[in-house]
Amino acid sequence: MIELNIQLNDEAIIGIAYDNRESSPLLASIVKRAAQVLHTIIMDFELMTTPQLHYAIHCYNDDEFHGCFNETGYFEKLCISFQNLVTMTPSDRSLESLAIDAANGVGAFKLAQIRRILEKFIPLDIYNDGRKGHLNEKCGADYVKHNQIAPDGIPLKHYSKFCSIDGDADRLVYFFIDKNSQFRLLDGDRFSVLFLSFLSLKLKEAQLFDDVKIGVVQTAYSNQNSTDYIVKIMKVPVTCVRSGVKYLHDKALDYDIGIYFEANGHGTVC
Repeated sequence: MIELNIQLNDEAIIGIAYDNRESSPLLASIVKRAAQVLHTIIMDFELMTTPQLHYAIHCYNDDEFHGCFNETGYFEKLCISFQNLVTMTPSDRSLESLAIDAANGVGAFKLAQIRRILEKFIPLDIYNDGRKGHLNEKCGADYVKHNQIAPDGIPLKHYSKFCSIDGDADRLVYFFIDKNSQFRLLDGDRFSVLFLSFLSLKLKEAQLFDDVKIGVVQTAYSNQNSTDYIVKIMKVPVTCVRSGVKYLHDKALDYDIGIYFEANGHGTVC
């Protein structure tokens, strides 16, 4: 408490949310009752993904962060940013649908809302959407990455690209089936390279590449080939930190544009 300069008499506010497991509302009610005993104010966001909750808390704590600390604000910020990126990258290619394995988790319900907003930019088809099946059972990002196979519940022949999120929607992996019918995974290391390639291109087009400090943060578990490609071919610095998103994120903030992804799909651009 002393190190963090927290005054015990200050009003405490805690934000909580939960996923779609049957036990979640009961557990949330127990937390709220405990908070009441401690005279703590609760912001109950109810059904939310982990990234949504992080966003809401960040908005509440940071007056300089532009955004509403609610679900609508989260969707607006993400979707408007995505639309702007798509507009920056004109293409004569026809729109291809992206098949999403939602792991029968809370992300399925939130993706259904995003789908309506983004349908003109990227058609989203959601599978393992929680209406049947169990959370993470033969589906989800961890299952796909660990087993190196496509999840159950998706018609592979109908799509050229796929992605899987995990149960609370804070991990993401992409995959596709190649011309030899082989499963191919795009994990966090690939994401770092792809995001860096896109952002570097846009910075060079704007003649800002030399003026903006852009970098990638990785851990000792990252694919060495991706590190070599970023440093030797793309000429962008890579910093290695301890495993854990908090270490990756803190270091990424040292850059004007910091990119980090763990191999399991945790990550972001900040």
